[in-house]
Amino acid sequence: MAHVSEDDGTTWRRERYHLALGIGYPSSLVLPDGTIVTATTATRLDDLGQHAAEPLHAQVIRWRVPT
Repeated sequence: MAHVSEDDGTTWRRERYHLALGIGYPSSLVLPDGTIVTATTATRLDDLGQHAAEPLHAQVIRWRVPT
């Protein structure tokens, strides 16, 4: 999930954006054209939410905040 701030993290929009399936450790940056690039690792957890149900994989997602 991604949350967006337009004031360097002082306030946050209510909307959440679902970018990847599973859990991971994302990091994002905004490009000069306004698109956002998010790099993350992701894996799904088992039904108990305790152990990885699939191998960890990397993803890079380029996206825009809907207007």
